[in-house]
Amino acid sequence: MGLAVKYALLAPVPCMHLPSALDVCAAHGRVAFATALETWFTDEDEDKLRPEEGWPVLIYASRPELGDANVNKGLFLGGRVPFAATYAGWTQANDQGRHPHPELRPMSTETDTATLGFWEVADLHRLDQPVRIADLRMGKKRPAVGFVPRRAYVVQWQGGL
Repeated sequence: MGLAVKYALLAPVPCMHLPSALDVCAAHGRVAFATALETWFTDEDEDKLRPEEGWPVLIYASRPELGDANVNKGLFLGGRVPFAATYAGWTQANDQGRHPHPELRPMSTETDTATLGFWEVADLHRLDQPVRIADLRMGKKRPAVGFVPRRAYVVQWQGGL
């Protein structure tokens, strides 16, 4: 019998934010990442699949050109997902476009521009075995060769954290 197919959230996070995100999650039990995709997380369209609390989150270390190149070399794995977490929910930004609990944000995001909201995860950790993006399914298809996630996606994945 094969592994059960389950849904996961695949999301890019710039490499420069991952070291402090790991620290924040260890200290506070969760960490918040900004997004402008508010309706993707909150829209009530019942025909659209959206992440639910408890879902696995596969975090692609993106944008290796930003921040410290030496640190990023150890985080960025093109075509593979080196981090995972558990989806913990959505938080609307305050009137200034900031998280209402700034301690849940990676320190590296202090100069970020205002945003609409934040997706939050718990148990952020580095995977012992990175997940190949080519092994995921997006709908009925596998991602195209060379696919790079630029936003969050619901994927099907046969695996476990």
